[in-house]
Amino acid sequence: MKARILRLGSHGADVAALQDLLRERGHDPGPSDGLFGPRTAGAARAFQAARGLHADGIVGPQTRAELAVESTPERRRVPKTQTPLSPVGLMNILAWGHEAFFGEQPTKARLAVAWAHVAGENGRGVEVYNNNFGNITGFRWSGSVYVITVPERDPETNTWAPKEMLFRSHGAPQAGSADYWSVMEKSYGDALPLFDAGKPYDAAMKLGELAWFTEHADQYAKRMTLLYRAFPG
Repeated sequence: MKARILRLGSHGADVAALQDLLRERGHDPGPSDGLFGPRTAGAARAFQAARGLHADGIVGPQTRAELAVESTPERRRVPKTQTPLSPVGLMNILAWGHEAFFGEQPTKARLAVAWAHVAGENGRGVEVYNNNFGNITGFRWSGSVYVITVPERDPETNTWAPKEMLFRSHGAPQAGSADYWSVMEKSYGDALPLFDAGKPYDAAMKLGELAWFTEHADQYAKRMTLLYRAFPG
């Protein structure tokens, strides 16, 4: 699903999502009513000016990419909140985020492997929390985080103690999707050629080498391969 350019007079769910993002970035667009009116246009222009973009109030790929970048100076802990998507909804939001970050739609092979990757991490979209696609940790993240406490064994004392795990939190699925692609490109770029080649098993093994996950690599790769075959696109 190609993300359309939004401007004065646009209306729809994507406008409401844009309004949520603008508010999250500190620019008040008025109510999230899905109507791109003068107030939303003004907030878009203010955001563009603050980020050094051409301030025309038209929201295309470049503005979307900037909107996807968290700029909160202090980390905020927020509740863990389920934000589920259907398998098709997950596919569509990953395509949206790719265009927002890269400025172009993903190839079918790249999108299918990415869908298999995130579907495996997030229960085919049912187990998405805080619009975090791929369960991306937030230890070096300046934006909002949600916290999970897990038991961890100290190998020296052989005792168990609680440990906090921090995960990135986003106010809208569009921001979470663009962040997924940003993390992929910046930290796991060596796996992307395997996404493009439609090789989910090899892509998973590469992600394992790059420390995306800690479980047994072969098990993770087999699951990604099965999900790849179930891609709804």
